[in-house]
Amino acid sequence: MPDAKDALQIHAFLKNGGNNRPVVPVKERSFELFGDEKRLDALKPSQLFAPGRLTLDILRCRNVPATLSCVPISRKASRPWLIVENEATFHSFCRLNGQISLHAGIILGSGNAVLRATEFLASLLAPTGGKEFLYFGDLDREGIDIASRLHARLSASSSICVSPAEDYYAWMLQNQGVTNDQTTVQFHALNWFPPTLRTQVAAALARVPRLAQEMIGWELLCQKFHVCPDHPF
Repeated sequence: MPDAKDALQIHAFLKNGGNNRPVVPVKERSFELFGDEKRLDALKPSQLFAPGRLTLDILRCRNVPATLSCVPISRKASRPWLIVENEATFHSFCRLNGQISLHAGIILGSGNAVLRATEFLASLLAPTGGKEFLYFGDLDREGIDIASRLHARLSASSSICVSPAEDYYAWMLQNQGVTNDQTTVQFHALNWFPPTLRTQVAAALARVPRLAQEMIGWELLCQKFHVCPDHPF
């Protein structure tokens, strides 16, 4: 909740020509006003920002889109950008891409961080007009939910599809000997998978511990794509 000191700090900023200042990130303006980079974000749901009152535009600041680590390739690729969940997998797929230019680029999603970076992701596809990312993460409820939510957000904001990297998920399931069965697991995000994989993924959720994407590591990628395992690390 705002207090009198917050209002006085904002009043002083505007009185001293703040509305003519350059636009900066919200956290920078917040630190300038309050000595606390998070305070302005905390105030945004308050009455100070009710309709017809204060806005970020008035304070000459804006939210900065989150970014993600990514490595594009300069040559033509046969597959879209690939988003992976974890650091080791990011490294191994970048290493693979350096040899065979499989994906347009590799992106480190870092779990839930990817959900804050939809504007950044859309900007990656804007130059080519692309409309699809592939996603590869852990086979557990949290990992699947992240991918499903990312697909929903990008579809709604930019008409961009986030599709499962089907062969990589299939290799995980094969690695653990997971087959189709009549599981009764109920989990809405399973619908993100195509029917050909959905029942196997449901079976994995019902019967085995979390399947970590790190099982699809560098040595397996070398076998699958017939590349040199001694390519620089």
